Amino acid sequence: MKRYIVIIGILLVIIYVLDFSREEKLEAALYEVMSQRIEIIEKAAFGETSYDEAQKLLVDITQNPLLKSDLQIIENLDEYPTEIDRVQSFKIGQIRNLSVIGNNICFSAEIVWNMEGLNGPYIEESIYFFEMKRDKNKYILYDYYPIN
Repeated sequence: MKRYIVIIGILLVIIYVLDFSREEKLEAALYEVMSQRIEIIEKAAFGETSYDEAQKLLVDITQNPLLKSDLQIIENLDEYPTEIDRVQSFKIGQIRNLSVIGNNICFSAEIVWNMEGLNGPYIEESIYFFEMKRDKNKYILYDYYPIN
C-alpha cells in the first residue's frame, strides 16, 4: 500500500513539473509574439515601415480578430497622426486559468507595462485574457483583452 502512495506521489510531482514547463514555454511564446507585435505597430506608427510591410509581418504572428484591430490602429495613425506612448518594456506574470483544447490555448496573465509618454515614463498593470493557437512550431495570438 505504501508503495502505491509513493508511486502516486511521484506521478503528481512529474505532472506538476510538466505543467510548470508548459506554462514557461507558453509565457516565452507570448512574450515573443507580443514583442514582435509591439515592434511592428510602433515602427508603422513612427513611419519606419509601411502599412503593407506591417500587415505582412502581423499576419505571421496574429489572426482575426486581433489582426483586424491592429491594422485598424495602424490605418488610424496614418490618417490621424497623434503621439502614442511607447512601450519601453513589459513583464508577463504567472499564467492562470490555462485551458488547452487541441491547438487552441486560453489563459489569463498579468502584464506590467513600462511606458514612455508625453509626460514621461509610467507603469501600467493589468490582467488580460489571451487566446492563442499553436500552429506547427509557432504560436499565433488571436485576441487579448483586459479583464480587470
